[in-house]
This record gives sequence, C-alpha cells and structure tokens, in this order.
Amino acid sequence: MRNRRGFSIPELLVVMTIMGILVRLGFPRYSELRRQAEARAIIGDVQAVRVAAYNYNTERQSWPAEAAAGSVPPELAPLLPDGFPFRRANYTMDWEVWPGAGSSSSSAVNSASPLIALSIDTPDTLLTSALRSAAKVGIPYLISGSQTTFLLAGFGNNY
Repeated sequence: MRNRRGFSIPELLVVMTIMGILVRLGFPRYSELRRQAEARAIIGDVQAVRVAAYNYNTERQSWPAEAAAGSVPPELAPLLPDGFPFRRANYTMDWEVWPGAGSSSSSAVNSASPLIALSIDTPDTLLTSALRSAAKVGIPYLISGSQTTFLLAGFGNNY
C-alpha cells in the first residue's frame, strides 16, 4: 500500500459542491440581515436628529429652517454628534419644513403649526423595504417612491 498525501479530485469536487450549496443558501440571509441592520442604523440616525430638533425647539421655541438634501441644517449641527453626516453611502437625509398657517420666512421657523420631517432617500429598494419594516416602531412616516419621510413634529408640535 502506498502513503496517501492529499485528496483525490472527486473528493475535492464533493467538498467544493457542498461548500457552494451552503454559501448559496446562506448569502441571501446574510444580505437580508445586513440590510435590516442598516435600516435600524438609519432609524437611530432619525432618532438622533429628532432629539436634536426637539432640543433646539425647547431652547428657542422654533424649528431649524429648511436645508438642502444631504446638508445638515446649520442650527442643528451643534446639537448633533461631531461630524454627523446627512449624506451616506447608501442614503441621503433631507431636513423638511412644511410651513403651516401664519408661517414666516425667517431663518428659523416660528410658525404656529409647521410640519417638521426628515426624508430618507435611497436607490436600494430592498433597503427601503427594510427601513419601512424597521420604522413600524413608533415614528409616523409617509412613502413616496424611494423616499421615506419621517414626521417629527407638526399639528400639535410632536409625534
């Protein structure tokens, strides 16, 4: 009998086939878990912006002014963690102020009933679905295409 030092080609093919099947079964689950984790991180970012906005409103009895998509409102920047971005790799946040009756055009919104919202826009439809599933924990939101808009305050000043 001779000493065997390795595996035969059929043995290697069987092992590679089994590994391929396992990877093929596990990868979709991994991708789904990664999207769910990212959606929960987005909800955490929304909560951070929400707390900063309420702190600003408590101090000044007004809301920060509208800002461009991907831009942190200058009034909120000191109340958010250092370097907090509104533009990330997979999504963009947009601070929204929809004035109500009696609105003014000053830099901070003093309107009696503005609607304050934070929109999340992502081209990844699966991330959008995961975000909407994760959002069912208490913050009301609106849906428009790839955009999910979280309502932070309005019609009575809070949600």
